[in-house]
Amino acid sequence: MGVRARGGTGPMFYERVADILRRLEGRQGSIKTLTIGNDSVRAEDKRKVYALVCQTLKHSSVLAEVLGRCAIAELAAVDRRVLLLLAHDLLLTRAGLQRVGANGKLNA
Repeated sequence: MGVRARGGTGPMFYERVADILRRLEGRQGSIKTLTIGNDSVRAEDKRKVYALVCQTLKHSSVLAEVLGRCAIAELAAVDRRVLLLLAHDLLLTRAGLQRVGANGKLNA
């Protein structure tokens, strides 16, 4: 599963990036090979996906603590990796959540 969001929506983007995090946890590749070197990640999205993965991993302990304190993981049946990615974009970026337009491209 890649990060191609052809005709998809924002939440699908985060689920696909969460798959990259899962594969990293399973030592199925490096950050670069699973993002930059991944042919299923659109060329124009590779830098954003790479940055999102790196920054989410960098701040994962703080983000996990925030999510734990608000107990959202118990309320929502959502993968913890998706929650980490969403929390990262909501709390640590100026642009907020990533959106995919009708053309399938990420909007910043």
